[in-house]
Amino acid sequence: MKNFFLQDDVSTAKTSSVLFFISGVIAFIQPDILVVRTLASFFGAVAIAQIVLLGPQIMEDTIPEGKMSNVFRYMIMFGATAFILVIGAEFFFGVEIPESLDIIFLPVFFTWLIGITAGTYTAFSNKE
Repeated sequence: MKNFFLQDDVSTAKTSSVLFFISGVIAFIQPDILVVRTLASFFGAVAIAQIVLLGPQIMEDTIPEGKMSNVFRYMIMFGATAFILVIGAEFFFGVEIPESLDIIFLPVFFTWLIGITAGTYTAFSNKE
């Protein structure tokens, strides 16, 4: 148990990416148990914070070329752009998207989720 809390940066990033994926899947499922949703949200927030804070260590003094695949980068950019447009549609364009179209954004959500988690995991695997 001591090794879990005192991990090196590579192991922390890998663990956080897996934890963020699990919390994202739980957020998609939306269980009726409040404790599960709350814990998933908490661990998801901690995991994404660790991923963001450990991100500069991928680059260090070199260009990050070859450490994170461009496929994962494009997945993250596509998902984030779609989220900004969908969430800000009412503010930017004055259009409210009906809830019946939420199923259309399911592939966008999983594209973004897999891009962040798999991209972080493979980038830190290539760092070793």
